[in-house]
Amino acid sequence: MVRARNRFDDLDAEIEDIDPGKAERYLSINKEGNRKPSTIHVKKLTSDMEEGRWRFTGDPIRFDVNGHLVDGQHRMMAVMESDTVHKFLVLRNVPDDQYAVLDQTKPRHLKDMLRNAGATNATDAASVVTLYYALLDTNDTYYKFLAKPTPTQGLKLWHDMGGDETFKPNLTLGRIAAQKSCYRSSVATMLKMIYDKQDEEYSNRFWNNIIYKNNADQQSDASTRLFLHTIETFTDRKLITESQPWVRNRSGVFSTRELIGWTTAAWDRYVNNRDISKDEAKDLFSNKYIDRYVKEIKNYVLNNPLHICTGRYYY
Repeated sequence: MVRARNRFDDLDAEIEDIDPGKAERYLSINKEGNRKPSTIHVKKLTSDMEEGRWRFTGDPIRFDVNGHLVDGQHRMMAVMESDTVHKFLVLRNVPDDQYAVLDQTKPRHLKDMLRNAGATNATDAASVVTLYYALLDTNDTYYKFLAKPTPTQGLKLWHDMGGDETFKPNLTLGRIAAQKSCYRSSVATMLKMIYDKQDEEYSNRFWNNIIYKNNADQQSDASTRLFLHTIETFTDRKLITESQPWVRNRSGVFSTRELIGWTTAAWDRYVNNRDISKDEAKDLFSNKYIDRYVKEIKNYVLNNPLHICTGRYYY
């Protein structure tokens, strides 16, 4: 019996070492109408290649029956930008109708990789790692906190920050802070880890004051008064946003920038045993003070990173 010929008989698969020169040649035959390249995505892939996180996964570089590159332009651009050589599976003579269904699989996110690595609460841990990565971004001069690590960057940071042993207890505090106050758990967890590095004993007392409104020690006024004023502002904003149905996120009435700025202002006064008057607490909600303390915490993290670069990579 003779098997009928099908359209995949001419499909050719080969593992190739692709250097910047070959990547440039492949890009020169990029299919017209291919999607517009993402500069941010190329930058992330380039970082992975330069820092040794890139690995062969079997995800192919694809060429159609006319020899045009239909899948892999971002990876080829990253090879050129990083000036590195990597192995790729290359498929040639891919039928034209396959182009319409490329990249339809569900991507693997940081939380998926952390869960696989044994993180107790992978979703919250991913949020904290992402916030830490944004704090390290020196280009974020307006404190938007938009920078995000690639899943491989984030996984390595999680390991180098201490993994589940470090994250688990701090995430617990973050969740309690979110339940009992206006904090997002990721912000509270991140700040707790930073303040612990500065003075762990003071940090524990400071967060105890904020969460439980405990006035047992003489320095509690700084954190408690700022917290109480934060509650007032939170309530005012919540009432306003609830009356405006077009506001997309009525629960997140405080930005990351605001939470970091206000909390660090209280922390600064707490460790220096300085009280906060009611009027001063209100002043701290101004953009001038917020940006001052956000800049302070970013500079601290840049000069005193929470992660130790081990030179190891995790997949």
